[in-house]
Parts: sequence; structure tokens; C-alpha cells
Amino acid sequence: MSQCVFGTSKRRGFTLVELLVVIAIIATLIGLLLPAVQSAREAANRSSCSNKMRQLGLAVHNFASARRETFPAANDRGTPNPKAPLLGYSWIAHILPYAEEVNLYDRMKTVSNNFTVFTTATSGSVQLPALICPSWTGDAVNAIGLGATCYKAMTGAYLAPGPAACTVPTAFTPYSTDDGYVPLIPPQVLGSSKPSFGRPFVGGDGTSKTILIVESKEKIVNAWISGGQAWLAASNGPGLPSPPTHSLNEGGTPPYGTMWTGTGNAAVLWGPSSDHAGNLVMHAMGDGSVRSMTVEISGSTYLGLSTFSCGENVPNDY
Repeated sequence: MSQCVFGTSKRRGFTLVELLVVIAIIATLIGLLLPAVQSAREAANRSSCSNKMRQLGLAVHNFASARRETFPAANDRGTPNPKAPLLGYSWIAHILPYAEEVNLYDRMKTVSNNFTVFTTATSGSVQLPALICPSWTGDAVNAIGLGATCYKAMTGAYLAPGPAACTVPTAFTPYSTDDGYVPLIPPQVLGSSKPSFGRPFVGGDGTSKTILIVESKEKIVNAWISGGQAWLAASNGPGLPSPPTHSLNEGGTPPYGTMWTGTGNAAVLWGPSSDHAGNLVMHAMGDGSVRSMTVEISGSTYLGLSTFSCGENVPNDY
């Protein structure tokens, strides 16, 4: 009978050098993959943001179709004093039925007696995901407890006394910001508490060359329900109230020219702006398309895109 003798083998582990090499390889792979993952995530966020703006633009057009082609106003209360506008509901509040928020709209309408009384008590704190860009770094509820929005109506060019080539329609208020698709404040009988809406939708300079809604990273003056906080206007600077606003590069020179947004002399910090990579800012145009613009666009071109019938010469490749 034969006897098998099994030898004992000595198991060998990793050396320190081998372990360090493996760690280095893993770190290199992570370094290569992370930018790609971040880029893909940002592309998805930008696509989501674009879709949200497109839906808001569609809701504005549906609102107009239901009201004889009349767009909503940024603020639904008229006023004789541009420095102290009467606070009212925003354009967002009035397009809620066309943005799948009928129940919220009906609740607001009931509480405010058909919108004749402005109040944020019951609905102002509601958070609406459709109004928040996925890339935004702010809070969905702002510092005073109101639901925020990243998307604001473009009310036109805020100049003093206004664009030379643009005649503000006398049927509307004498504000220079009445030259946007969504006027700042609608015409209204003085002393009346009943809200009214904006101007009829007309072709003007061309729907593809007129901004309807613009993205903003404003984190303070940004309540979606408020007619004083859901709009902005473009300006070339002279005649602006203080403090000045900043666009994209806070504290520096605004690349779009100076932007004005908010109510009266509200301490806003941001005009058209975003947290997207590459300083891209999404804009919904009057024809329903959504375009991204960067700091390379000239101030004069942007001012031209902000007005709906001033006859500015806007290049096709902006």
C-alpha cells in the first residue's frame, strides 16, 4: 500500500507596493469617469430644465388662446405709480390651470374671492417642482417661507425713458417694461381691485426673436405667487434704481448688460442666470422653442431679444 504525502503550500498575500499600485489604478479610473458622470448628469439636468420651460411657455400660450390671444401680465394689479406697484398675483398663478395645477388654482381663487384680494396665506408656501431647475442650488422655499421659482417672465427693456425705437402702447401703462411679451402691469381702472391681464399676443419682431421666459438663480426675491417677484427686465444701465443687479458673475460686470428684476428698489442680486455648467442660461422664446445663451451674446442683441415690437436688428445666429 502506497502512502501519499501532501506537501504544505505557503499562501502569499499582497505586498504593500502591489496594494498601492491597485489603489492608484482605481483612483485613476475614478478620475477619468467622474467628469463623464458629472457631464451626463448636467446634460440631463439641462434637458429637464429646458422641458420645464417649454411646458411653461405652452401654458402661457394656452392661457392666451383661452382669452382671445391675450397674454397674462407679470403682476395682475394696475397702479399709477411705477415705483410702488400694487402687489398682486403673478403670471404663474394665472397659468396654473394650464400647467396641471387646477386644484391649487381653484383653492387660490376661492380663498381670494376670484383673485380680487391678494394673499399668500394658503398657497404661497406650496412648492411646485415644475418651477425649479434641477441644477439650481437654492431652496424650494425662500427665506420668508414662500415657494420659489427659477423661471421669470421677460417684461422687456427697462430703460430711461425707454428704447428710442420702441413706442410703448398708450393703451397700456407708461412703464418701459411694457414692451415685453408679458407686460409688467396691465391696464386697469384706477381704484379697482379686480385683476386684469396683459396685451394681445401679436407677431411684433418675430416670435423666435423675442424672449418669453428666462431662467434666474435669484434666491431671495423669487416667490412664484407674487406679481412683484416673478419677472425681470433687461437694461443698458442708465437711469436704473439702486442697487444694481448682477447676472451670472455676482459682483462683477453683468455680461448681458445690467438687469433689473423685482419690485421697485428690491434688493435682488440676479437677473438672467443659472447654475448650469458653462454659464448657460435657458430662455423660452415666443414661438415655444427653448434656447440657451451664454456670456458671449452682446448686450444690444439681448436688449433686442427682450422687446416684442421695437424693430431692433437681431442677428439670426445669436
